Amino acid sequence: MPFVIPQAGITPAVFFVPVNFAVTGEPLGMLSDPIDFATGELLSIERGYDPTDAAVFTALRTVRGSGSAVEDVGHRLQDAKLVTPQLESFFREEVRLALDHLTSSNQIRIESVVVVELHDAAEVQITYWNVARNKERVVGLALNQLLGRAAA
Repeated sequence: MPFVIPQAGITPAVFFVPVNFAVTGEPLGMLSDPIDFATGELLSIERGYDPTDAAVFTALRTVRGSGSAVEDVGHRLQDAKLVTPQLESFFREEVRLALDHLTSSNQIRIESVVVVELHDAAEVQITYWNVARNKERVVGLALNQLLGRAAA
C-alpha cells in the first residue's frame, strides 16, 4: 500500500484513515442534471440523466471552435448551408467527430445517423447504444439554419 500523507501533515494530533474503494465495474449510481436538450434549461431537481447520455447531449449542443475552451470538442453542423446530396455524409462525419471521445472510451456505440430532409431544412436523428446501461437512445437535432436546396 502506498504511503499517504494527510492534508494536515504528519503529527500526533492528526487522525487519518485512508479509504480504499473497490472498483466493481458496474455503472456508478449517480445522475447528472436533467437539462432540456433543445432549450438548455433545467427540467427537474428531483431526477436526473445518466452521465453518459448527458455527455452525448453536451457534445451535440456544443459548437466546435466557438470559444477558447471548446476548440476540439463539439460539432460544426452549422457549416452546412444548403440541402445537398453530400449533406448526410457531412452530418455523419460531424456526429462521429463530436462523439469521438465517448466512442473511443467505449461508453457509447453509434448505431445510425439519419438525415431527414424537410423541404428547405433537415433534422439529424442519431441512434446510439449506451454501453454502461445497455440501452439504445435516439437524439434528434433540428437544423433550422439551412438556407434552402442546392440547384439541381
